[in-house]
Amino acid sequence: MESHTHASLQVWKAYIQGQLPLEEEQRLEKMLLEDEESVQLYAEALSLLENEMPLMSEEELWLDELMSALPAVPEPSSDRAKELGKVAQWFAQPWLQYVIAASITLLLMTSGFFDALFSRANEAMHHSNDISVSDQLMDTATSWFDKMKK
Repeated sequence: MESHTHASLQVWKAYIQGQLPLEEEQRLEKMLLEDEESVQLYAEALSLLENEMPLMSEEELWLDELMSALPAVPEPSSDRAKELGKVAQWFAQPWLQYVIAASITLLLMTSGFFDALFSRANEAMHHSNDISVSDQLMDTATSWFDKMKK
């Protein structure tokens, strides 16, 4: 079993150094996701190769080079983006939000919405004294079960 571990370490070292074919790399990556022993061997191989790995002395330069190597993302149409930006900024103004809310409130008040709402609530409160809601629910449920039995 010791030779199997040693060979596996060699394979993992080759993987870390990028010396394996694509199919073998994919197989090893799948093993990393599925097998904990493979993860341990990978970590051991990585620690053995730690001294051989290049040092990251200028991380910011490396990151800048990496970011410049990425494909450029196309910017949205500038005219449309500016137009949407202006509209969004305009609607983000607190005073405009208050004006819209007040207008909707006035519209609902003049249409009688609140009167109808409060009169129905008042009726419900007066009728609830006659029969409790739980009794109504029980009657409805039992009648429903009686219909199912038939």
